[in-house]
Amino acid sequence: MGFKSLLFVFAIFFGILSMNAQTVVFSEDFETLPLDMTSSGSGTWDRTDMLYAGGAYSDTSVVTLAGTTYLTTNSFSTAGNYQVLLEFDQICKIEFFDAGKIEYSIDGGTNWYELTTTEYTGSGSFTSNKFTSQSYPALWQPAVGSAVPTNSWWQHESFNISALVGNQANVMLRFVLSDGNNNGPNQNYGWAIDNVEVIMSVDETIPPVISLIVPYPVTAVYSTGPFTVNADISDASGIDTSILVYTVNSGTPDTLTMVNTIGTEFQASIPAQNLYDTIRYYIYATDSAMTSNSAREPVSGNIQFIIEDSPPPPGCSTPITVYPVIEDMETWTVGSPGTLQNGWTTYSNAAYQWYV
Repeated sequence: MGFKSLLFVFAIFFGILSMNAQTVVFSEDFETLPLDMTSSGSGTWDRTDMLYAGGAYSDTSVVTLAGTTYLTTNSFSTAGNYQVLLEFDQICKIEFFDAGKIEYSIDGGTNWYELTTTEYTGSGSFTSNKFTSQSYPALWQPAVGSAVPTNSWWQHESFNISALVGNQANVMLRFVLSDGNNNGPNQNYGWAIDNVEVIMSVDETIPPVISLIVPYPVTAVYSTGPFTVNADISDASGIDTSILVYTVNSGTPDTLTMVNTIGTEFQASIPAQNLYDTIRYYIYATDSAMTSNSAREPVSGNIQFIIEDSPPPPGCSTPITVYPVIEDMETWTVGSPGTLQNGWTTYSNAAYQWYV
C-alpha cells in the first residue's frame, strides 16, 4: 500500500472515530469555585459537604414560602451535534405538591420551556414533569417530611434532549424548585443536585430497545415447529438490521432475518426440528444512526427450549423421580373431590370424577 493510500485510510478511520465521539459540552460537579451554574430567585442554592454523590460537595436548595428558586447553567453550544443527553445525580426531598422541574432555553435564557416525560429516560417517577419525594417513594420517604437524606439516597437521572436543543448555538438549562401549595418546605429537606453533565455527539448513541413478545418458545415445547418469535425493536433513528441467531444441539449458529410486520414489531420463524432437540437463540439489532448502535436480547447467554413429547395429561402434573412410590392416601381429606397431597391432583369430565 502506498503512502498516500495509507494516509487516506487513516483519514477515513479517524473521521469515523470523530463522528462516533461523544463530547462533554457542560459539566459541573460543585467541587471547585467559581461554579458554572448560577443561583437566582426567591431562595438560594448553596454548596454543601453534608451530601454528595461524588467528590465532597453538592448544591442544595430548600423550598421557599410561595417562591421559586433557580439553578442555571452557563450558556453552551451544541452546534453540529444532534444527539444531546442531560445527566445528573439528585435527591429531591420535597412534598408532593411542590415541584422540582428542569427547563431549557435555546436563546440564551430569553424564553424557557419545561422538560417533560417524553425526554425522561431515568428510572424514577417524573409525573406531571416534576420530581418530588414520590419519585422514589421507597427511598425518599414521602410520608415522613422530616426524614433526613443520607448519601444512600442519591439517584442518577438522564434526559434525552436531542430534539429540543440539538444543533443550537446558545443553550441553557436550569433546575427550578417551587412551592406548589404556599406552605414552604413543610419540614422537607429540599433538593440536592450533583454531577451535572451535558453530553453531545454528531449522531445518536443510544442502542435499540428489544423486548420479546409473548408467547415465544422457551423451556419446553410440545411440537416440532416451526417456531415463531416476535419482538418489539425500537430506536429513535430507526432499525437498520434485526436478526435472530439460533443453534440446534450446540451446533453451528444459523441466522434468520427478522421481518418488520407492523410498527416496531419484528418476526422470524425457526425451522422445524426433531423430537428432543435443544434450540438456543437470541436477537441482535442495529440502528440506522451513523454510529450504528447495537443491542442484544438477552444481553448475554441465550433463550433455550427443548422439544419434548406431548405434555402429561391432566392430573399428572408432578413427575415421579424417586422409586418405589408408596402412597396410602391416609393424609388426604375426604370430600368431593376432597384434598389431595404429595403432588396428586384430580381431573374430571362429564362422565368421570375421582373422590377422596
